[in-house]
Amino acid sequence: MLFRSFYATRSLVQPIIDAEISRQMAIMATKPNMTPEAIASATSIAHTIASVGIVAFFLVIPFLVGLFIWIIGKLAKVEAVGDTAIMIAVFSLFTRLLGSVVGAVLAAMLPDASLTSAASLSLSPARFIDPSHTAIVALLGRFDLFILWGVVLIAVGMQAAARATKNQAWATAIGVWVIGSFFPLLGLLRGS
Repeated sequence: MLFRSFYATRSLVQPIIDAEISRQMAIMATKPNMTPEAIASATSIAHTIASVGIVAFFLVIPFLVGLFIWIIGKLAKVEAVGDTAIMIAVFSLFTRLLGSVVGAVLAAMLPDASLTSAASLSLSPARFIDPSHTAIVALLGRFDLFILWGVVLIAVGMQAAARATKNQAWATAIGVWVIGSFFPLLGLLRGS
């Protein structure tokens, strides 16, 4: 289902993919050792990665989120988290699939000029920030409705499937969200 929804909506989100790649290539062009041929090659590689990378992301991310749920659940002293961590991760990531459908609807409804970054298709405060402030956009993107909904599902899953207390469940869910926010926060602190 994920593959079909991605390829069915690809033409709608293509302007955003192109804008993100163009922004990264403009940054690379400022480097003294980048020739026009190298930039053209990097652009071609970026388009290939954008096509395959999104699908690969959704194949790998449940295992990473499950690992983080397991680690933080163990730190929160949840006894039964080992057997259910990946299941909780998979269910919590269904919200991302719904978010991608909402993003495709936004891409169909909004004019191409307003599709300046991936944040343009999110339901987060990041959609209102200039995409050149990448760290701020990434950090505010963590407050997306569908990401926060996934956090709630992690907490519910921890209580229902892993028999965690309410405090343990929320500590685990918020801990997973914080880990996901670490790299944007690090970029913001470094000033990028």
